[in-house]
Amino acid sequence: MIFNYFGNKATTLEKRRIDEWAKDLQNNELFYEYLTQWESLNIQYVSDVDAAIRRHQRRLEIVQVQDIISKVPDTSKRLFTKLSIAASFLLAALIVGYLTKDRVLYKTLATSYGETKSLLLEDGTKVILNANSSLTVPRLGFGDYTRNVSLKGEANFSVAHLPGNQKFVVKTADGPDIVVLGTEFTVYNRLHQFKVSLSKGKIQLKYKENQRSKNLIMRAGELVTIDAKGKAVLKKTADPEIFSAWKDNRYVFDHTSLQDICTLFEEDFGLAIEIADPEISTWAVSGTFKASNAQELLEALAESSGLVYKKENQKVIIHSIKKPNL
Repeated sequence: MIFNYFGNKATTLEKRRIDEWAKDLQNNELFYEYLTQWESLNIQYVSDVDAAIRRHQRRLEIVQVQDIISKVPDTSKRLFTKLSIAASFLLAALIVGYLTKDRVLYKTLATSYGETKSLLLEDGTKVILNANSSLTVPRLGFGDYTRNVSLKGEANFSVAHLPGNQKFVVKTADGPDIVVLGTEFTVYNRLHQFKVSLSKGKIQLKYKENQRSKNLIMRAGELVTIDAKGKAVLKKTADPEIFSAWKDNRYVFDHTSLQDICTLFEEDFGLAIEIADPEISTWAVSGTFKASNAQELLEALAESSGLVYKKENQKVIIHSIKKPNL
């Protein structure tokens, strides 16, 4: 309703309701945050808040203020003082609104350790968040030209194609932007590595390598990994679905190092695992394991691999390999 108001599409009754609501000083900040959001979706002009603040500060320089006050009558001084105080409050409100606008305009959907969550975005896009992950989306919905979200952690996307061909962009912290039109893919964005596997459609990766901007086009059945230095490696994968097997509580390992499996336990379940036996530190594991929690996965790995482990406080220590009975 308030967006219709800004676009001169509201009814007379709606305009009256909004006018009454906006008169309440407690609603002022929210009113202008909505206005900022509407203007960002319906560009009228480009405002520069920082420049406006600098201009206002120059107008309120102490020397100029003191010089003006010394030259005006007492009644004008009082009026000028009141106006200065009002301007200061307005400036403070602008600064607070500018610094907190992200919390007003965006919301974050998150999962805890060991939890997955299915989300349906307002454009029809389906997202499944893996454990210990978060997705930030516009609180008031997508605009007419772009659909931007931000991901930390791991998620599977099934992007809805819209009649207007609006691009869907997944932004990752310190990682590439993923630009898509309509497709299905899985993103892994953790501290030590970025990885994206594409099941359907086509996507574009925008990333930086050695401070240089690069673009890479991915097609269905391809996997891209980017290391901490920004080096991207693209390769074919026979079954891209295995990278989202966690959706069904399945964990697929293909010559996966024991150290990488320990990292998975820490990232997905918040469980620290230490390999105390150097004999198995270079082990690689292959196989598919069904598990709904950390304990089930740990027991399945131990049983199939002959590992011996014990729990100490909040940590698991792998000591040795189980010896066969003679």
